[in-house]
Amino acid sequence: MTDRLLELRLHQVGMDAMAKRHADRLMLLYPVLAEDLSFDFDDHLDYLSGVVGLNPWNEAAWTALSKTATAREFSPSEYKTMNALLNQLFVNFAAFPDFTLNIFDDLIAFEKDAKKRIALYYQLLEVYAAAQRPDLAFEALLTLSDLLEKEQRSDAAIQALATAIQKYAEEGQYVPRMLDRLELLVRATGEISDQILAQFYSEFLPKVPQTRGDAPSECCIAMHQRAVQVFQRAGQTQLVPQFIVEVTPKRKSLVALVFLPSFPSMCLAV
Repeated sequence: MTDRLLELRLHQVGMDAMAKRHADRLMLLYPVLAEDLSFDFDDHLDYLSGVVGLNPWNEAAWTALSKTATAREFSPSEYKTMNALLNQLFVNFAAFPDFTLNIFDDLIAFEKDAKKRIALYYQLLEVYAAAQRPDLAFEALLTLSDLLEKEQRSDAAIQALATAIQKYAEEGQYVPRMLDRLELLVRATGEISDQILAQFYSEFLPKVPQTRGDAPSECCIAMHQRAVQVFQRAGQTQLVPQFIVEVTPKRKSLVALVFLPSFPSMCLAV
């Protein structure tokens, strides 16, 4: 169990311990009752909605709802119920958003309109931004970029990725995957793709922290090395940067990592 999952469960107990206990018991009974009473679709939806009403953070109920959402075409009343539940999800899990990523794609399957599904993912990204969770935002953004590409909206996918990468430039654990996806989408746009990427990297690199502690940042060096290859392909070697950081402040000594145009994977320490 992760710390964040533990926090979510402690929150449920703190808000209403009896409601959490009852909701857990109801979900233990759910498969038995559904079989013995031959639940139809509306019965499933009513039961699970009731459990969420009792304990808005019950993971088992939300997981079951996400599976239900993929089951069939929804009537207008069922569609309304699912939208109301989805709005609850955005509010209820705002402080504990980790769980939402596990079920979100299935949960919005009831929405057949691709534009509306895309809008729901943008809304989810707002939740993650408010919670200051770039890790979740990046994961959701990968799925969103796929949806946008399928709808022939690659420009929107590129813009969303570029905005997130620049906003969270210090997140070296996640940024490389986002850059891979960004470059793939940009290169599919046509002949000027390298020029577009060169412009992006010229804006992005200054935002990457140059140090980690008292040492040069390996992530920053890797980002610069990556950019050099783009600058070369674009014929813009004048953009090849120098990376200079102070590694021993007491001695005032500097390390200059100068990327050589002829050897993009190499650097000199001075």
